[in-house]
Amino acid sequence: MAPKRKKLESPKDNSTAATRFVAKLSTFQPICGFSVVTKDSDWIIDTSATNHMTCDRNMFTQFSSNSSVSIIIITNGVSSLVMGSGIISISLLLSISNVIFVPSLNCNLLSVSQLIKSHNCVFLFFLTYCTLQNTHTKEKIGSGKRSEELYYLEGNSQYIKGKVLAHSIIDETQAKNKRDIWQWHKRLGHPSFSYLNKLFPLLFNNCNIFDFKCETCVMTKRHRVTFSINNNKVYAPFSIIHSDVWGLVPLSTHNEMR
Repeated sequence: MAPKRKKLESPKDNSTAATRFVAKLSTFQPICGFSVVTKDSDWIIDTSATNHMTCDRNMFTQFSSNSSVSIIIITNGVSSLVMGSGIISISLLLSISNVIFVPSLNCNLLSVSQLIKSHNCVFLFFLTYCTLQNTHTKEKIGSGKRSEELYYLEGNSQYIKGKVLAHSIIDETQAKNKRDIWQWHKRLGHPSFSYLNKLFPLLFNNCNIFDFKCETCVMTKRHRVTFSINNNKVYAPFSIIHSDVWGLVPLSTHNEMR
């Protein structure tokens, strides 16, 4: 599936097209009679969706009738109209932008490629579950559970829209501050985060210093192993003489000493 700009065709059966669309995107092959029944708040983690998509207008915390994508083409060739785009806060730790609103769909699709690009994260897929982890902080920002050969995002249904809206601004500000802190940490040669807190106190208003762990700092700033005990002890001057046995210096000093 890839968004295309062309003349809109009249869909024959939107519900059937949406079902086939989900089946092919999630399983990479059309399945006859395949049906996906989801709740309004369920999100399917899709590795082949090019955009985040939803069929629920009420999920948006910010919405615009304008969108960079005008239509989407279903795998069977039927076009579906995009009615707008915006921002959706799925949980306290996960907010996604550029989500397109497609009323003809019967589910919500979470694009893996878009999420990795926007949140600098990585998906780890296992047999029965998957996790979403920030590559810098190693913080777990989401998880999914496998059901009917699909991976569904967990934990989003417990957040009602009022709570999500109240925390969305704080989450976006905190995420931006974390990105700025990491950027300054690298620019200034990996100083300690307590030192950065003194330089940029406003960036740490909603961030905890102990949440930042830099692998590079740990590997390069660790102490070396202690020296072994030296038993060469002297009790009189010149008992042991240390001398420099390096040859003549190629360049002489101002008084011709080499």
